[in-house]
Amino acid sequence: MTANPSRRAWSPEIRAAALATFRTEGADAASQAHGIPAGTVRSWARNDGVVTELESKATAAVAAARLSLEQRKTALADRLLVEANRELDLMREPYHEEKIVTLGGTPTTQGSWEVAEVSRDATPGERKTMMTTAAIAIDKVQVLTGGATARFGMEPTKDPQVEETAMRIIRGLAVYDGGRGEAAS
Repeated sequence: MTANPSRRAWSPEIRAAALATFRTEGADAASQAHGIPAGTVRSWARNDGVVTELESKATAAVAAARLSLEQRKTALADRLLVEANRELDLMREPYHEEKIVTLGGTPTTQGSWEVAEVSRDATPGERKTMMTTAAIAIDKVQVLTGGATARFGMEPTKDPQVEETAMRIIRGLAVYDGGRGEAAS
């Protein structure tokens, strides 16, 4: 096998200088400053794990944004749990509303009216709505925090045997219920 005659060998000093320029100014600047093809500089940088300062700043900004997103998700999950608890508390408390009550009068004469506060228990339909609202909020908390949102949700595991067993069970249930992904009742 013969060597590629167009391939040049660069001294370790030139390579180090080119990578230093790459780190601060990028591949094109390193190429112009040291007379080395930009692709060669990029290849050296990739092989040595060298990144430009701009790439480092971008990576740090993405990590900060990701952290900020996680913080916002956590804050939203906390708020949703507060609202879910509030809905559940309201189910058992008397419901207060204001109603207009007509006093006196006949179909031909004008009667008087007043606003009265009425207390009553929530109806079954209202309770169902409150429970549904709470359940949806709890489900969204699970989504935001990475918790299981389905009956067959799994926590991440490093044990391949556990994962394979769980997947076999899930596939078996899918066959059992005609592929709908839920157990037949």
